[in-house]
Amino acid sequence: MGLRLLLVAVVLLLLLQGVHGVEVISQTITLDLSGSQPVADVRLVVLNDARETLERFRYPLPGVFRDAEVLVDGTPVAAEVEPSAGGEYTYVTVAFPEALEQGDRVTLEYAYTPSDITSRVESPRCRSTPCYILSFAPKLLSNTRAFNFSIILPPGYGVVDTSPPSEIGSDGRRVILSWHLEAPIPPQLRNFGVMVIYEPLMNQGIPFGYIAAVLAVVAGITAGALVYLRRHRGGMEEKIEVLREDEQRIMKLIVENDGIDQREIVELTGFSKTKVSKILSELERRGIIRKEPVGRRNRIYLVKRS
Repeated sequence: MGLRLLLVAVVLLLLLQGVHGVEVISQTITLDLSGSQPVADVRLVVLNDARETLERFRYPLPGVFRDAEVLVDGTPVAAEVEPSAGGEYTYVTVAFPEALEQGDRVTLEYAYTPSDITSRVESPRCRSTPCYILSFAPKLLSNTRAFNFSIILPPGYGVVDTSPPSEIGSDGRRVILSWHLEAPIPPQLRNFGVMVIYEPLMNQGIPFGYIAAVLAVVAGITAGALVYLRRHRGGMEEKIEVLREDEQRIMKLIVENDGIDQREIVELTGFSKTKVSKILSELERRGIIRKEPVGRRNRIYLVKRS
């Protein structure tokens, strides 16, 4: 009886103490496309909530990149780089100048140039051709309390569509897309990824001065809208539907070939007929694409959004 009571007491003590470990208080990522090369900046605020000291931190950056720099509390540090087995991520490990004790926090900053995240396409979806597709999947860490992701488009470019839908703002010169998630983050959003279709506005004969004026107005309207959204967020993140990697591959084909035959998707992706059919049905349910029967085949179109 005494041993049983002791075990119960230990369990209750552990429950009262809660689950401790390394927590990411905030994860902020900015992807800037306005220069000659895309630039990604990541800022992590990490808390050591474990009894053990924390000497190193391992963070996965998506895909392949170059010119990576890492700062710990504003001080540049050396980093070890190790590609993942599947090549989906590249792990960057840094050693802290001083080990973090329980309750200590540190700010990590990563700046790098991602590769192969945009492509030019000629699509009926775009008013200006060619337009561009961005596909990017930043790693959303499982112990993150707040996640903020922004994309800055080049000056003079506008959004054709985004998936998942984003908040759209402006700095008066460039369009800025943003996504915000807060804990508890639903499991289905852990594999966070975005696809953005954007096009040059200048090709449509719109003067840049007019574009800048419109963007300034949009920025003002958006500022008020963001205040409203943040006050009324209440579970809003759970309604965001993100695209998985296989869905993104299919979506890129549809964007490039609006009205593509379903069998062509099977051939070009190498996916099974069953898998393609299942993914298309899910995209149709979410209102992203529509199927149009042509004889015994289906042609796949993007849903036009006003």
